[in-house]
Amino acid sequence: MSYRLHVKSTVATRGILRFILVASICLLSTAGQGDELLATRQAQTIPEEVEVYSRELNIISNNPNANKGVEGLLQLGRKASDALVRSLSPGKADILESLSEDEFQAVVLKMKGFSVNRQETVFVEPDPNFFIALAKRSGDQASVDFFEVYRKTKFAYFRQQTDYNGCYLFGTLTMVDSYKQWVTYNKKYPTRYPEEVRNFIRDIEEELTGGTCACDDKESALREFEAFIQAFPHSKITTRIHERINQIHQGKSDIREHCINN
Repeated sequence: MSYRLHVKSTVATRGILRFILVASICLLSTAGQGDELLATRQAQTIPEEVEVYSRELNIISNNPNANKGVEGLLQLGRKASDALVRSLSPGKADILESLSEDEFQAVVLKMKGFSVNRQETVFVEPDPNFFIALAKRSGDQASVDFFEVYRKTKFAYFRQQTDYNGCYLFGTLTMVDSYKQWVTYNKKYPTRYPEEVRNFIRDIEEELTGGTCACDDKESALREFEAFIQAFPHSKITTRIHERINQIHQGKSDIREHCINN
């Protein structure tokens, strides 16, 4: 009797163990399928430009002089950034804001070297300190100098107020100084980072000739304009700067004082 009971018990035990084993395999399979589904969804929602940048980053991190080096890496990062802040359709949120939290964290990891943010303000911008360290490893002084100027000037003359707007720090002369640094860089390295440098110079020119939202008063703008003319008397925008100075003196300036740009 005891032997038969033992056999039945053993059979029952084996059945239970078999059930546990099968259940465990199913759970592992389900978990694996979940990981695969997550990876598939991320591949569908995360722009390919992000993947391209991530792959190139791995290469450059091991050999900073590979392919197009640090300069080429920045170009790929810019393309990824543009893809992330692009709207899915008119009037809809951009891709970065539409990602799930897991997808967003995956992007942050893949975009190492860029600051990725979607809280309050949305941006994907290079971290100059990261690129300076990378450029120093490659011995590329032009890249080191580029990111040094970038670090000093990127937000030197602009105070962010909303996602896309802010006011200009006229009167601090940081706008004139930033312009001077980019012009100097362009003369020293005329073939390096040409599109980036042109964009920085163009942006400052547009802000000097058309910026109307002053963090301070019109007198601060007057100081900035006069300093620019003194530093760059033969610049192509000097005539327009003279016009803005005259408008301030005549009380006809469109500059908004103590501006809050919504």
